[in-house]
Amino acid sequence: AQASDHPSYVKVRDALDTATATVQGDSAVAERCRDRAVAFVKADKPLEALTELHNAKINWYHGDTMYGAVLTVRFIAALYSQLGLAYAAKMYACSAAMLALNSSDAEVKTHVPKALAEAANYSHRAGCWIDSARFSEVAILARSQFLADPFDSDKHPELDEQLALSALILSAIDTYWPDLDVLIQRAQKTTGWYEQVRRTLEESEASYALSEQEFQQHAVERFDGPILGDLGPRRAIYFRALGVRWCFTFDNDKATVLAAEGLCATLQVFLADIARLHPVIIESTVTVNVAVASGGKLDDERTRVDDSQPEISVDVLLPHKVDDLQEQKVALLATCIQLTQAVNARPPKELLDLVETAVKQGLLDKT
Repeated sequence: AQASDHPSYVKVRDALDTATATVQGDSAVAERCRDRAVAFVKADKPLEALTELHNAKINWYHGDTMYGAVLTVRFIAALYSQLGLAYAAKMYACSAAMLALNSSDAEVKTHVPKALAEAANYSHRAGCWIDSARFSEVAILARSQFLADPFDSDKHPELDEQLALSALILSAIDTYWPDLDVLIQRAQKTTGWYEQVRRTLEESEASYALSEQEFQQHAVERFDGPILGDLGPRRAIYFRALGVRWCFTFDNDKATVLAAEGLCATLQVFLADIARLHPVIIESTVTVNVAVASGGKLDDERTRVDDSQPEISVDVLLPHKVDDLQEQKVALLATCIQLTQAVNARPPKELLDLVETAVKQGLLDKT
């Protein structure tokens, strides 16, 4: 991990990996990347660990080793969560679930419920508690389908973690917003999970000593977004990255939520990736209003930045649907560059040079 600070580290690492791939194959390279990632995590270098894990993911794809790929994608999600990037974490947890679900290997499919439960946790961390409750419900359905003895907590200790998370949400709603209990019931109406969580709370007799104001203040420090931010006619997403407080607001309808969360997840991945290249960013607040256009194309006027005030305001127009996923990826990346340019303290070309370096190192495969 100490060698990573050397200017020639990337060049030497890539040369060694190429030689390893020639002799032993892509799976061997993936294992080397994973081992380096673990070393970086132990050295408290999460950004460098993410780079190695993304490389491991790609090499396991090429090596046709889906078990390793799914584990790596779940690990990537966990690292994004540790960095306070809940939407990137949620995106990767969902990707892990989809990869596992599409696998023909029964052992790989056991990761479907685990990844979905982790997505529930990341939604909880983002303050989207109703979304989290629904993810928990789908994870329970997946447990029944893909795990042997699915509700044996001795064999599956993560089940107790999922129960504790669901109980935490329900107990807070019972205490502070009891009228919202019906939303949890609707989100978990199929599996009996709501009833199980309710019984657990009754047996524990847990309660909160904090007032609602104190609880909300505690939540600001603990969560990566406003509590129950997935309710109401408008949604809000808050997070901090590179010294900037990013605030996204958008209508709470399906098309807009999917587009806006996709942009937030892509921006979080983008910011984490260029952070290791040391951009010079002005500490500030950026408020982004996201809307969805009816057409399927993005034009050059999709992002409008108003930096006339200390708090930068941006309007972003995203397409309702894009058929070409690669085109969508490039378009979202362009929007992320424009958002970052609004807080870039150096000439625009320097930021573009950093992005070009990141793209050469695999940025598009990460978003």
